Amino acid sequence: MQRGIKRYFCKDCSKSFSSRRRPEQLQEIIFKDYFLHRQTLKQLSVKYEKSIPWIMKQRDEYLVECKVHNPRAVNLICDATFYGRRKDKLGTLVFKDNESKEILIWKHIESEIIKDYRYLKEELINLGYTIESVTLDGKRGLTKSFNDIPIQMCHFHQKKIIQRYLTMRPKLQASKDLKKIVSRLTQTTEKTLLRS
Repeated sequence: MQRGIKRYFCKDCSKSFSSRRRPEQLQEIIFKDYFLHRQTLKQLSVKYEKSIPWIMKQRDEYLVECKVHNPRAVNLICDATFYGRRKDKLGTLVFKDNESKEILIWKHIESEIIKDYRYLKEELINLGYTIESVTLDGKRGLTKSFNDIPIQMCHFHQKKIIQRYLTMRPKLQASKDLKKIVSRLTQTTEKTLLRS
């Protein structure tokens, strides 16, 4: 069944009928499915039983509301996500407020380059935000863009990097101990880490 159509059943007369959602609502759903839920055009085409050009048209015609900013001191989480095949790769670089989880600013990108991080940082500062700290994925050279701001490397990315070197089933005792420390990384404080 198409997601854009709602079906109703009347218990009194035992008739069923359907109600199509307004085109704007369906465009919003398709837009969010594509950009937020990372579904491909082909997946959406199957889901809505429509052609890929029709899905692209709905996605492209959706008007995103202008962002209303509330400048304040923020602890940023910065990351890029990519969707699509390698040849037509498209991604979005996102700066999010760690406390409110609000996406403050974003930029569509074709590759993850330091210049785009600098650009979004300057945009936020120009909008009146104060950046108190930044959590990044550890991409080489990225810390230079935020050299005047305290930086933390994302725990998830730290775990993945260490896992890549240790493997899932380490054999050496030192590797097993390190794997144990990494598994508790998000709950560990400085005091408990120094005691380990």
